[in-house]
Amino acid sequence: MDSISYFGFPFTLSQLPLDLDLNPVAARLGKPHGGYFPSQRPLKIPLLRGDVVRQAHFQSYTRPTLASEKVKNRLRASDIIDVSQAKSRPSEYTQRISLQSTPGPAQNPRLTLAHECYGLPNALINNLEQLGIKSIYPWQSACLQKLNVLSGERNLVYEAPTGGGKSLVADVLMIKRVLEHPTRKAILVLPYIATVQEKLMWLRRLLTGVSRNNVPDDSASTSKRKYSTLLKNPNIQVTGFFGGAMARASWEDTDIAVCTIEKANALINTMILDETLNNLGALVMDELHMVNDAHRGHFLEMMTTKLLCLKCEVQIIGLSATFGDLDKLAQWLNKAVFYKTNYRPVPIQEYFVPGRYIYSRDSLPHLLKASPGGTSSVNDVLNRLNEKDLESHPAEIRPCRIVAKSQDIKYDALNSVVSLANETVRQGYGVLVFCGSRKGAERTAVAISEVLPTSSDISLEDLTARRELLENLEGLTSGYEETFDKTIVKGVGIHHAGLTHEERNLISEAFDNRAIRVVVATASLAAGVNLPARRVIIYGARMGRDFVGPAMLRQMQGRAGRKGKDELGESYICFDMQDSKDVFPLLEAELPSLLSSLAPEKDGLSRSLLEIVATKLAQDKGTIQSYINCSLLAIATPQDTLPHQVDKALQSLTSQGHIEEDDDMMGISYFKATQLGEATVAAYLSPNEGLVVYQDCLRALKSFALDDELQVWYLFTPLMSDSLSVEQWNVFLSEIDTFGESGMRAMDNLGVKPTFISRCAQIGGPPISSSMTETTLVRIHHRFYAALQLRSICSEMSLYKVAKKYHVERGQVQDLAKNCHIFAYGVVKFCEKMGWPMLQAVLEHMSHRLITGSKADLFDLCQIAYVKSMTARIFWEHGFKTVRHVANADPQDVMPLLLQAQPRKMKLKPGDDERRLMKLEAKAEIVVSDANRIWGPLLIL
Repeated sequence: MDSISYFGFPFTLSQLPLDLDLNPVAARLGKPHGGYFPSQRPLKIPLLRGDVVRQAHFQSYTRPTLASEKVKNRLRASDIIDVSQAKSRPSEYTQRISLQSTPGPAQNPRLTLAHECYGLPNALINNLEQLGIKSIYPWQSACLQKLNVLSGERNLVYEAPTGGGKSLVADVLMIKRVLEHPTRKAILVLPYIATVQEKLMWLRRLLTGVSRNNVPDDSASTSKRKYSTLLKNPNIQVTGFFGGAMARASWEDTDIAVCTIEKANALINTMILDETLNNLGALVMDELHMVNDAHRGHFLEMMTTKLLCLKCEVQIIGLSATFGDLDKLAQWLNKAVFYKTNYRPVPIQEYFVPGRYIYSRDSLPHLLKASPGGTSSVNDVLNRLNEKDLESHPAEIRPCRIVAKSQDIKYDALNSVVSLANETVRQGYGVLVFCGSRKGAERTAVAISEVLPTSSDISLEDLTARRELLENLEGLTSGYEETFDKTIVKGVGIHHAGLTHEERNLISEAFDNRAIRVVVATASLAAGVNLPARRVIIYGARMGRDFVGPAMLRQMQGRAGRKGKDELGESYICFDMQDSKDVFPLLEAELPSLLSSLAPEKDGLSRSLLEIVATKLAQDKGTIQSYINCSLLAIATPQDTLPHQVDKALQSLTSQGHIEEDDDMMGISYFKATQLGEATVAAYLSPNEGLVVYQDCLRALKSFALDDELQVWYLFTPLMSDSLSVEQWNVFLSEIDTFGESGMRAMDNLGVKPTFISRCAQIGGPPISSSMTETTLVRIHHRFYAALQLRSICSEMSLYKVAKKYHVERGQVQDLAKNCHIFAYGVVKFCEKMGWPMLQAVLEHMSHRLITGSKADLFDLCQIAYVKSMTARIFWEHGFKTVRHVANADPQDVMPLLLQAQPRKMKLKPGDDERRLMKLEAKAEIVVSDANRIWGPLLIL
């Protein structure tokens, strides 16, 4: 035999290195090497399949050639030409080089947290050092030592750039409160589930082995059970509360709760009802600028206002990188100490790139000054630039660099993005590219990958890491993004909401570990994940349909520079020349002023008033007005208009049936929540949402289609859904055409009209109308289309098949299931409070199906790690019908079932390498081990 085939590529024996050994692979497959391979020489060729890797990399011998490799025409990155005549001021980076480096503990003893002034235990100091924090920055020390901040007597609000170490200050103060007051708890509020999970892991590592100082002898302020728990476990218990996650520890057993915004507000409501708010010692709100957010800002304002109104001994700490009115926030937070710094340990150089011209941010005032018409005529100045005769132009308006014209890429802005990314990677650094849409991110990723080094120029270490990443991505049961075949081997990843959470996590980890050098993402990455890079490139000023705001722009730019890895960071915003008039004002824009989310036009005031009445925090007009006076609304609104706004909101709640007015025994008028109002608050709904859910449930109680599940899935769909595309309306119409009698009856019960769907399919969407009837009709049909997807998910259809069927992306389907699970929990609580036990029981059962993505017979199996939905059905069909069956199985018997569950079928054949088989076997062992973990306690019982 003169040649062998490895992953589809023919190798001649003369091309193989002398130390080639195929025996381990043959042994893994349970076959003698003679049955598959002609040689016993050691093989160390970590090759990928034929459409990804074209050559292997060897260091000590000539790289083998592959018979199937063909030379393809590739894009070429343009050269970036320095313009030495350009004039610019010294940058922060050049000044940093000429100045003394940041002082440390040797210059200032208080720049270490081990200093006695901070009062932190040695165990915590040691953990910080193991995590790489051996000193603090001067601004952190100054902020912590502000008057009465360390003692917890005053609130603190502060602003620091992204990457400037702002979280550490809040962590120190929060942990200090819990350590020094063992009966007190702390709540840390973060805006996104991803950041909650990241912070949860960080705090658990940080607090390993850290114990409370002392447990007081006096038990008057807390329960004996609490002291008993403290004595048994003096360590700090950190628990995450987010989404639909089931926390392992209860709130009672938690010392530090890391929460999303909504969960934090719910916890504070619970403490008010239980009269245990005195157990709260600190409330930390990261990204406090989100108090301006139209959809979630009112939760931050409500929870803070409750604490301020009750005058609790709680230290409130707010932090952000993008505050608009720091002094206004400090005034609101009971005249809190406020602190602001612009310090970044890794300085950032900012650039803007109209077309092919790269300008330093410092050049913008000069360009605008040279434009008589301001931003509207700056295009004329740019168009007059002559590359061959730059000296004829004033030095202040010359670009510092120019991207050469491309013969391959039509659009100058895209060419600049590709060329800047290519330059960064070839210098050995990482780059984040932000695009305005998911499709744009995918196209840009492919374009960048085309100009990066080919597989023959990539190191063996990088090829191996990227091969492993591809294998992990292919091994996910949720499907596979085909674009990865073109980009991953070149070191380019994609990150957007259309991908599943598992894919996004793998891409983030690979970038953080330098397995890939480029991530092309949408703006969601800037807000949700801590993933810095040497260079950040923003492609266009639009993110989605709208222009990016100044706060989001700073968030994206702040990702530039990796502490400990880069000496500086760079941010570029690349845009077409004709967009200059829109981009330049953005570059000069100030952060927006702080506005209250309780303003009447935002619907936050009614929700806030309903909560305080339902929790009995305030019930008469006097105490209600006192509560409002403690809100941000009172600072941002003229005092003479507040009573009218409050009265109007109370009248609205009364007319909706959420509250009612009554007189006590003394004849004093007060408000109390109705059963509907209490149910709305318990379900975390706004007053308007509560009314919709109430009407939906009443409809279900009167006429429930028991022979079809669609009505239940409809109840679980959130009220605000994304708009349907033209293509999806056609799919919608095709789907209802297959309905039988039960499906049509469910449609009739819910008010879904086939004629409306047909009309929308014909005209490409719902008719434009502002009438309430038309808006309600559109919402009903959006929710019903989401219910169709839920039905498919819970019928054990795989994620990628659901996405394909309904013309949505897999990440959207996954997010839909997650959001519906959260909403379903609220609907179940709503039914419980309304006294509808039968409907509650049905919804609880169906909610469990939503968690597992399966029918009831698989609930048992779906407890096991890696065994969910379609995978569980495969186990069932092969005789593994209970946890006991899996617990008693041999991992070798489980491996083929896991392989069968993968959407991209990978057959175990002679060409497969040892690592892939080892991974599959390890996964099978985890499945069997987890089944034994679940089955063990049941066996004892």
